[in-house]
Amino acid sequence: MYCNECGTKNKKGALFCEECGKNLKRKKEMVKAKKETSKKNKYMIGTMIIIVISLIVGFYSLSYMLSPKKVAERYMDAIVNGDTSKLYSYLEIEGDKTFVTKEIYQKLLEKNKIVNYHVTDVEYGNNKLTASVAFVYTEEDSSVEKSMRISLIKQKKKWLLFFDDWKISTSETNDKIVEDFKIVVPKNAKVTYAGVEVKEKYLDKNKSTETTDVYILENVFRTSTTIMVELENGYQIEDEVTPNIYRNTYTANISLSDIIKEEQEKVATLIKNDLSVLYEGAIQDKTFEALDNLNIEKENSATIEKKYNLLKEKLKQSYNTLTSIEFTNITLSSVKLDENGYLEFRFKSNYQYSVQYLDSSSQEQVKTLKSYTYMNLSYNIKNKTYYLIDANNLEDHFSRN
Repeated sequence: MYCNECGTKNKKGALFCEECGKNLKRKKEMVKAKKETSKKNKYMIGTMIIIVISLIVGFYSLSYMLSPKKVAERYMDAIVNGDTSKLYSYLEIEGDKTFVTKEIYQKLLEKNKIVNYHVTDVEYGNNKLTASVAFVYTEEDSSVEKSMRISLIKQKKKWLLFFDDWKISTSETNDKIVEDFKIVVPKNAKVTYAGVEVKEKYLDKNKSTETTDVYILENVFRTSTTIMVELENGYQIEDEVTPNIYRNTYTANISLSDIIKEEQEKVATLIKNDLSVLYEGAIQDKTFEALDNLNIEKENSATIEKKYNLLKEKLKQSYNTLTSIEFTNITLSSVKLDENGYLEFRFKSNYQYSVQYLDSSSQEQVKTLKSYTYMNLSYNIKNKTYYLIDANNLEDHFSRN
């Protein structure tokens, strides 16, 4: 061991220099400390290199995961897997969400048939503020490849201050939503859309009329959906509607299949009674005000009065005088809701009638025959009561043959 002060060689393990008496232990400690410092520096440098490399790898990995291609792939994965929560999170729904809930959205996913896909191209536009990812995919039970594109928009704010944040364009997600869907139904009808009752707050009083209610649903899904309409008299109408931007109105209509057998029989009896009153009154030349057992709303009586007086005039002008008529059977053939929300019944009417006429020798003759014809009567329903509104195609020709 050499003295750091005078350079004299000393024995191994000496604490002081034999020549100048310098403390040799301090030198040993300094050398040891120097070696330890050197090792520590190397460790720190190595650690820093690892950290830098990890940051670089992490930066590029995260950038790739946040790229339009990967964002679009995650969107497609959610479609293929039927991930309701994930797909619903892509929707940016403004306003009322009553009819665009996650539960209703599930119905849309159940109809998805995409089972396989791959990316074919990524295009950027608008100075790389937008992107379009092209896919080729196949559907369930089909080997035919179809193509589609998904649009993305770069957000103004970066994610974690450094990374571009791409989101699926609302034009891709919100095309599944139709705004301001209009439902037109008869007055006081109960409406259920997608299993959710349409409450009075959706009623547009400005567009509603005395006979119809108009509801406006702010947001609905663009998918086949069940709508139920229950009229005041208990009639239930069930339809499937598929709203879109070109067909954003549903007007309730009805068919005979919507009316239970007992109610059809009730209507047939009502029609038979009303026809009997009208024809018997016309035969006896009664005034409209003198007609009995005819349930008519005052505000709509003018229409029926006009049709009744027209029937009387035509019967008077006939060569054969109708002396009696009995309606033996009424068979409903169809029913529809007109633009005012009235029920218009078309029916086959079988009847037996008698006519009086003069034969070739000017002798008065009476003949009784049977026949049938098709006529239409319209009714308004209030508090389960039928009110006669209109009468069309009333038979006014009664042959003697």
